[in-house]
Amino acid sequence: MKRHIQKLLHQGTLHHQKGDARAATQCYREILLKEPNHPDALHLLGILAFQSGELEKAENLVKKAIKETSRNEHYLNALGEILRGQKKWDEAEKCYKASLAIEPNNWQVISNEGCLFLDKRDHISAIEKFEKALEIAPTEQSLYINLGKAYLDLKQYKKSINLLKKIVETNPLNWQAWTNLSVAYRKNHNRAEAKACIDKAISLNPNNINVLTAYGTTMVAFRQWNLALKTYNAILKKDANNVDAYINIASIQKEFDDIDDAIINYKKALAIEAENERALFGLADSYCKTNNMSIARCFAKKGTELFSNNSEFWNLYSRIERQAGNVNRADELLEKAIEVDSVNDYCDFGKLFFYNHRTDLSPIEIKQKHEQWAEAYAAKHYPKSGLRNPIKDSFVRRVRVGLVSGDWLLHPVAQFSESILRYLDKERFELFCYSALQFSMPRTKEIATIPEHWRDIAFMDDEGFYEQILKDEIDILIDLQGHTSASRLFVFARKPAPLQLTYLGYPNTTGLKTIDYRLSDELADPSGITDDHYTEEVYRIKHCAWCFSHWPRTPPVSGSPFYKTNSITFGCFNNFFKINDDIKRNWIKILEMVPNSVIYLKSKPFADDEVVDNVKKQFEEAGIAKERIVCKGWVDGVEAHLRSYNEVDIALDTFPYNGTTTTCEALLMGVPVISLAGGTHVSRVGVSLLSNVGLDEFIATSEKEYIEKAISLALKPERLLELRRTLRSKMETSTLMDGPGFAKRFGDALQDMWNSKVKEASER
Repeated sequence: MKRHIQKLLHQGTLHHQKGDARAATQCYREILLKEPNHPDALHLLGILAFQSGELEKAENLVKKAIKETSRNEHYLNALGEILRGQKKWDEAEKCYKASLAIEPNNWQVISNEGCLFLDKRDHISAIEKFEKALEIAPTEQSLYINLGKAYLDLKQYKKSINLLKKIVETNPLNWQAWTNLSVAYRKNHNRAEAKACIDKAISLNPNNINVLTAYGTTMVAFRQWNLALKTYNAILKKDANNVDAYINIASIQKEFDDIDDAIINYKKALAIEAENERALFGLADSYCKTNNMSIARCFAKKGTELFSNNSEFWNLYSRIERQAGNVNRADELLEKAIEVDSVNDYCDFGKLFFYNHRTDLSPIEIKQKHEQWAEAYAAKHYPKSGLRNPIKDSFVRRVRVGLVSGDWLLHPVAQFSESILRYLDKERFELFCYSALQFSMPRTKEIATIPEHWRDIAFMDDEGFYEQILKDEIDILIDLQGHTSASRLFVFARKPAPLQLTYLGYPNTTGLKTIDYRLSDELADPSGITDDHYTEEVYRIKHCAWCFSHWPRTPPVSGSPFYKTNSITFGCFNNFFKINDDIKRNWIKILEMVPNSVIYLKSKPFADDEVVDNVKKQFEEAGIAKERIVCKGWVDGVEAHLRSYNEVDIALDTFPYNGTTTTCEALLMGVPVISLAGGTHVSRVGVSLLSNVGLDEFIATSEKEYIEKAISLALKPERLLELRRTLRSKMETSTLMDGPGFAKRFGDALQDMWNSKVKEASER
């Protein structure tokens, strides 16, 4: 009997090793018919169940096997793996420890502990385990691959690359190492190397799903979207339940604003794996993009509960609450994101932007927050010695100017910088545009034809971008991003250009010591008033620091809505998170004093009924009927958006964070704007815009005056009709829309700053 069981066990093991699960199962079950508690048969059946995804069944079988033998270190390890697969991490860790108590130097168990820590995002502990396992098994390549993955997750890409390169040098046939090396190179923005590595992996194992997945993501890096989608769909033909393929398809769809299809594919992924981290995040982000804040909140909240160590979930949850108008809650969640991932800059990065909305911090305190960020994250990039790109003689060649942005699309930065691209003096300046935009849109392609040089830097790492700037011999490098998404401030920290400026994309200081000037004007940044708010020196462009260009397909101005409805419609199309309690209190007073008036609020989050209900409730509690509050969400297309101004008589600006684009749009559509002037840049943009169109009468200097001006104008329908007829032409002939004139003043400012820099260098 015993010999027969040993024979069956041997046969079953051979079938198992060859991948014939059915034959192996038959052998193991035959053993159990003869000896129901045979530990090896129970254990191996459990492994088969684990490999086929039947985790609960696997757990029960292996637990039963453990009870049947005292020497069970391998069973304990197997149970640990099964429990890890079910995310029962504490139980799994106990199994590994119990296994190691019996066999302390088992490198496989130690490695599995490391993988458990990787799952838990405890990368430091994971690295310790893999390094310990390598002391025991220094030639085991899987340990180097796991260690490389840990460094990859920590974004220490160069360490990961160095480890994986050693493996492929030792064993050029290791397709897994080539695949992971491709991922490391891609994440380090070394696209050519990533492509070479994944091509090698494909040649070694062309049908492996992991290799195909990495190939698809590499194609994304090369913007070969159709090839990437073709690859992911090919994976689904091989494995209809491949979660990563659905997620990767959804990610591409989401970036191209095909949100409905993206949501469908994220849901397909979650139907297969209900607690998949990437699918949950993608779904929450997708609903946020469609302004379904209630649903987005549910998925983000679930993500923070399941993956509490993932700061990206906390950051997204914060963004959702902020867009929904829950500012205090958003701040709490952002603090949690920073607490979870203190080494990552992007959470602090986002927090800096929202300091500009705060009324409880002084300008100096906000400046200090930016300086603290720079010291924590950017200072390590400051140059240790002199400039690698020395000052060139502008009499020998034109001054080379580089503009850096990730917003070359239908975006305010593109609209306000277009005049520079079109009209900057080509005899004095040679213009380079560096685009950090990952997904090229039709508007991007149009903009790319304007400057002399267009550089795509979206997939360049900081080192590569830095070297590109040096190669281009840029004299003046201008940041158009600041502390917003797609920022490349760490490159600016390295001082690749002799003269560096920040302008337009961010309404405050960068905090960097390596940026020389911040461009503004005398109205937005009065001399002697705001200078100490920034680490940069303020250079004030003559007249106005902004030049607004027509949006494509700007519709005609309609008649005054007052004459259609016989009631005044106030409006605000600014971002919802700019609307604080002080603003609402003032708007309530205005509505109280102007009978039958309504206020029309338009912002993305108003697509969500819950957000709308909350806003209307706040006004209702103050005695304003909810029927007088009109909330409208996102509308498709710039033309439809601009037509919405035809329903507004008077626009009410936000404070302390004024509107910029919305103010220009309102004026262009014949709608006067009431703005409250403050003592900081963000609260004085309205002053500059209105003054440069000759509308100083609509600038208030106190909340009382803000209310009075709104009420006074509301009581003058003839004046509103006159403004409706004349504002567009007044705007189009003003300094604010004089493209060639602005480009001349902008160029003069650049020349002046450059001459000062050259003189300073010559006097050293």
